[in-house]
Amino acid sequence: MEDIRIKKFVSVSYGGGSGVSIGGGWGRSNGWGNVWGAGRGDGDGDGAGDDNGAGNGAGSGAGNGAGNGDGFGGGNGDGAGGGFGVGRDGIGYSGGIKSICGELVHMIDGVPTIIAYVNKTGNIAKGKILNDDLTTTKCFVVKQDDIFAHGKSLRAAMVELEDKLYEDMPVEERIKNFCNEFKADEAYPTQKFYDWHGKLTDSCELGREHFVKNRGIDLNGTMTVAEFISLTENAEGYEIIREVKKRYTGA
Repeated sequence: MEDIRIKKFVSVSYGGGSGVSIGGGWGRSNGWGNVWGAGRGDGDGDGAGDDNGAGNGAGSGAGNGAGNGDGFGGGNGDGAGGGFGVGRDGIGYSGGIKSICGELVHMIDGVPTIIAYVNKTGNIAKGKILNDDLTTTKCFVVKQDDIFAHGKSLRAAMVELEDKLYEDMPVEERIKNFCNEFKADEAYPTQKFYDWHGKLTDSCELGREHFVKNRGIDLNGTMTVAEFISLTENAEGYEIIREVKKRYTGA
């Protein structure tokens, strides 16, 4: 029998439709993530779809479901049926492998995932991804407001989750959170600024890696806000970085 904490972790809140409800403001949750108001809910329904045929079934995968078909638009679970949903977090198909070698397989964020352990707070899980060739890859999965993120390490999963939470955040809120996170006269790990550049400007990982390599930046070192701004105010996302500069210098 599956652990009750795992069942709760892989479940999502069902609402009267699909989408993200905004309100309540930003805040910290359990010391490792950010919350933008209320979470999102996924709807369910039966009937014939426009293009993908008819039938009922439990769909798998998390996301704001948009698409044609039958069954649940988003959410987690096992089942068979027709249809699929395309959302921000990927594609969730109904059906698929329900278990392998006695281990239950859950479709989480569009990825077939076996969960071995969930922490006491219920927001961090350790497990493995089931690959197409039936091999597995160890991973961590973190969850907040029905949004999931995988990572090879716990840190990578948390960074991925925060990036997802920041995707729809207004620029003004991003800048405000940055200023709350960093004091002007203190030095912080360079890696932290590296991650925050992505949150502020939506810069991609490969772009940041290229920038760091070309500039010879040591991600294991430290820097101040002023040094971070000096490095990035003429690079990708410079408009936002210059707004950040104004908050610290008033100029």
